[in-house]
Amino acid sequence: NLGLRWEFNQGLHEKNNLMYIFDPATDGVVVPNATALKYVTPLYPTNIPIQTAQQAGYPSPSPFDSQWHDISPRISFAYTPFGGTFVLRGGFGIYYSPLVGTLAGYGTLQGGPFSLSEAFDNQVVNGQPLFQFPDPFGENGVATPSVDSFSRHLRTPYVQQWNITAERELKGKIVARGTYRGFRSVQLAYSRNLNLPPASASGDLEWTYFPYPNFYKAYWTENGGVQKLAAMDLQAERKFASGLTFQSSYTLAKNQSDVGSDGERNTPEDPYNRARDFGNIDFMPRHRWVSYALYELPIGKGKAHLSNLNPVVNGVIGGWGISTILVEQSGQFLTATYNGSDILHNRSKSGRADCVGDPAVANQTIQNYYNPAAFAIPAPGMFGSCPSNNLTG
Repeated sequence: NLGLRWEFNQGLHEKNNLMYIFDPATDGVVVPNATALKYVTPLYPTNIPIQTAQQAGYPSPSPFDSQWHDISPRISFAYTPFGGTFVLRGGFGIYYSPLVGTLAGYGTLQGGPFSLSEAFDNQVVNGQPLFQFPDPFGENGVATPSVDSFSRHLRTPYVQQWNITAERELKGKIVARGTYRGFRSVQLAYSRNLNLPPASASGDLEWTYFPYPNFYKAYWTENGGVQKLAAMDLQAERKFASGLTFQSSYTLAKNQSDVGSDGERNTPEDPYNRARDFGNIDFMPRHRWVSYALYELPIGKGKAHLSNLNPVVNGVIGGWGISTILVEQSGQFLTATYNGSDILHNRSKSGRADCVGDPAVANQTIQNYYNPAAFAIPAPGMFGSCPSNNLTG
């Protein structure tokens, strides 16, 4: 079988044009048209440039590019090389995944020049915090808005999927099946703060690094993330016959990404080196075995035993069955982290730990599941050496 699908994903629109996009070229924002300018809050700082899409050279009425080239080919086959009891199946396809959460759930449709948010960062100077009760902000707090937007060129991510299955019919109405499957997702969206300083031991840049000084935080969502899956499925199945059906499936899977586990708009620990976040997806176990069985007891009307029962007695002891379900899997993946220490001097007080030994312990218990001596706080200015999601729960 061959197939081809074309999708058109239109640039984001909002009924009342109350949306915006951050423009790094001007350190300002762009709104769809002059109508939107009427709704800009009077509290928005006047030093921040606000342009219409036409003035900034952006598409209008939506300042975001439409996607015209989302083409998805598909191919599949089935082949019986040795007669009717053995079959090979396979397929490949490309599928596009609209960015619902990124487009609708974050800053572009919230806040911006239409409502104001403020950030106050306390610091200790000469042993005294700048912000103290009863007047915590006083004259020390400087109203600095933040911005949360995405690139006007943000593309729709897509996934390439493939699989091949060998299936054999055995005696006793049992079918054995083995499958290799995988996918590769590309152009996944991720977010980073453009005003986040690089990690350093000295901290000289921590409170002076603002490439876009009109904003405290400048979150920018763009494409580039990847996710990869390679998996093997082994299965034995018996269709319902003679009162018995069962299925048993084992999966060995390796699912990894460099933009977190949900595939949409995560933030790397180090925005200047996204590749170091490549690791296991936390919620997908490496091993999983699922089995079930259903046996219909041969007692009652139409069955092998006591088939001539009167309706009342048959309603009590006839029609019974026994079923069982078994699910066994390895644990979810975990990451060793630290909190509360400003080691990186980049306005972040948490991160991944250093892995300095073997985390395994003999005779694991809930209270003693990992070896705590296997982890350490990183050196000042250094990111932890522990990979993302490298521990198995």
